[in-house]
Amino acid sequence: MKQIRSVAVIGAGIAGLACASTLQAAGLEVKVFEKSRGVGGRMSTRRADGWQCDHGAQYFTASDPAFIDEVQRWLVAGAAAPWPMRLASIGPQRTITMCNGSGRYVGTPRMTSPAAFLAESLSIRLHTTVNTIERRDGLWHLSSLEHGALGHGVDGLVLAAPAPQTAHLARGRGMSFEARIAHATMLPCWAVMAQTNDTDPGFDAAFIEGSPLSWIACNNSKPRRDGQRTWLLHASAPWSQRHLEEPEEIVISELAAVFREITGLSILTRTAHRWRYALGDASLTEGFLFDPDLQVGACGDWAHSNRVQGAWLSGRLLAREILG
Repeated sequence: MKQIRSVAVIGAGIAGLACASTLQAAGLEVKVFEKSRGVGGRMSTRRADGWQCDHGAQYFTASDPAFIDEVQRWLVAGAAAPWPMRLASIGPQRTITMCNGSGRYVGTPRMTSPAAFLAESLSIRLHTTVNTIERRDGLWHLSSLEHGALGHGVDGLVLAAPAPQTAHLARGRGMSFEARIAHATMLPCWAVMAQTNDTDPGFDAAFIEGSPLSWIACNNSKPRRDGQRTWLLHASAPWSQRHLEEPEEIVISELAAVFREITGLSILTRTAHRWRYALGDASLTEGFLFDPDLQVGACGDWAHSNRVQGAWLSGRLLAREILG
């Protein structure tokens, strides 16, 4: 097997960054390409005039020993902090039960901060949508919509995008895992960011059952958040799937009405974001995919588990497989 000296990573979410930083620490030349304007993927924060809101991943937990150590690095660096929330569970009849809200962490001062911490020492090219990958003369060659060909070829390739986007890039490239990635599905999630009055509903965040909403949280209850009081509303996956192509105004109106019914809060302004690929489960026992003959792999939370921890572990496990 040819020794790998250089690797391109497509996607700068937690999985891609964990894989890239592990490979670089082992001495490989690593370049990361990301289509968005920043790193972090669904560990994302929307900022506007006078408010901010984590509208993707809401928090993370740590149970794996390796990830516990990684979170400790984030805590020491100030990139994360515990979120001691007042957590509720709201049933179909709107019954409210308070739950244990300990053991959860958030990025600080924004949810993107752990990703930014991982990215500090990496070579990352933003605003670069890789749309073509090709294996020639034992090397992977990449092209993007914005810039065309992306430099010289590399020995290895990591696909760290959502499963459907990874499947699109992999199609027809002879990868041994093409069929497995093609069957990986991801469900959407509509998110609404609502600026409200200061009334306290008695909880900071809540899981909701039997409702178009699955989760609501007061962003200002998280550490080092400021600005106008803002609540994040996440629709359930089934509801989001049914309303995937609905106009934003209709989605906001319906979800805001449910939120007002539950909390009694008055909404002053609101905006929405559609996560087309939010939740996935490919049920991969390895936690990643890898073709040793073509030196290409795929990783992500969809490959391991739908958690920040799963994304980080997937990227790290793939990196260790590449390193042999």
